[in-house]
Amino acid sequence: MESANRVSETSGDYETVGELYQAITDSLAPLAASLGEAGLFVGSLAAQLTEEDVFLPSLCAIATVAQATRALTLIVLQGEGSRVCQETSHYARFRTIRQQWQALSRDRAAFKPYRDVARNPVMRSPVTTDERVQVISEPAISLLDAGNSSYFMMLRLFALMSDTANCLLPRPVVMAQAMTLMHALADIAAALTGLPANPDYPGVRAGLTFSLSRTAFGYESPVSAARLIAERMELLATHADQCIAALPALAQFASKLRDAASAWQDANDAQDAPEAERPAPAAQPAPTHDEHVEIARGDNGTIYFNAKRCVHSRHCVLEEPEVFQANRKGEWIFPDKATVERLSRVAHNCVSGAIRFERRDGGENEVAPAVNQIQMRENGPLAVNAAITLVAADGAATNELRVTLCRCGQSKNMPFCDQSHIASGFVASGEALTRPSPDLEWRAGPLVVTPLRNGPLDVRGAAEVCTGTGRTVDRTLAVRLCRCGQSNDKPFCDGSHRAAEFKADGCGA
Repeated sequence: MESANRVSETSGDYETVGELYQAITDSLAPLAASLGEAGLFVGSLAAQLTEEDVFLPSLCAIATVAQATRALTLIVLQGEGSRVCQETSHYARFRTIRQQWQALSRDRAAFKPYRDVARNPVMRSPVTTDERVQVISEPAISLLDAGNSSYFMMLRLFALMSDTANCLLPRPVVMAQAMTLMHALADIAAALTGLPANPDYPGVRAGLTFSLSRTAFGYESPVSAARLIAERMELLATHADQCIAALPALAQFASKLRDAASAWQDANDAQDAPEAERPAPAAQPAPTHDEHVEIARGDNGTIYFNAKRCVHSRHCVLEEPEVFQANRKGEWIFPDKATVERLSRVAHNCVSGAIRFERRDGGENEVAPAVNQIQMRENGPLAVNAAITLVAADGAATNELRVTLCRCGQSKNMPFCDQSHIASGFVASGEALTRPSPDLEWRAGPLVVTPLRNGPLDVRGAAEVCTGTGRTVDRTLAVRLCRCGQSNDKPFCDGSHRAAEFKADGCGA
């Protein structure tokens, strides 16, 4: 018989995950009544992550019983404990996989949707060999070493994001590094299952062991944290270089690790330097030369035309037919056929950013809008107008003010629209339903757009997602937008790219 007077902490018994979370929820109100909400929620709000730091819709800081209850309910609904079937829950997805497996097994008796991986692979010599297979064969052991180190580094970064005293880099930057490690971990895990684990176990394949160092996650100072992470990132990059033959994707992974190491080292150097000697913030990278850009110079200014970015909205040839004389052989853009103001207007109306105009009269060139806007084009692309930083697959960034980004999944010029939606018969309304969303404290500022590998557009920064007629659908600081063309919640991503096996270049090791 258990004694109620014991002071040792023991775990309770729960039949379901939902029952556990319900018990936690039920305990909140009496605790708050006894201690007060300020006495119950004693952690630092600044240490909590929100949507501004991590792309997780509804992620918010918790300081009240209502906020905690809402978060617990969301965990249950998205996980395994809900009494109501949610098609997007983890449970429902795993159940669907099982049903598909069972159906295939009935039709194909020999079907085996898995590899013969060691049931309990280990990296170090096991205490007992019962049901333990030590991975010793190359290249599996080297790849496993890279995987375990990546896993530990990922956990280090997650822990550091909440350590406000010792994290020198912005949280979104640290989160991006953690996601690079997470994507690499998935690739390493898949590759391991195809590699022999140990010659004493013929036919048995290797697998991740998730072995962790016993080193604590805490740091003495921001300098020690930055130095340690920079050192470990560089060491892991060197090891990844040695494993490229087994997994070519590690070449890009190693490059990103070195970029991350440099970012931590730079942050550490800036911390150590006297205030007067600290470097100024790095300028945004300038656009590189593009052979597809035509340049037409005149007394009024210079027009730049990028043929690969043009979506033929025809603002230019309809508004200024004397300037843009389409279907003419040879020279066809004449900047001095219109006033500076008219040339500026037609450039600003170019939704794709294919046309850019630089004045020569000393007047102000185009600046970012007062409200960042992402507009859905009917059966077409997303037109973005903001101070955009567009991140390429290799991590390089370009600055833009206007772009049209593919959302049909068919473009040959990803992430830009190339009119493939017309030939493919893509259908997507430009009039999505309005979502409940709060007013934003600011509506402009930098907007970072990162096409994710084989996935959606990751958008960070204040933005209003609008219909083709200008109605606001959502106000957001972080959102993921569909670019595979398959989402049932367009323009937002709902994970359909996975089932559709969508393929497109983007960030993510």
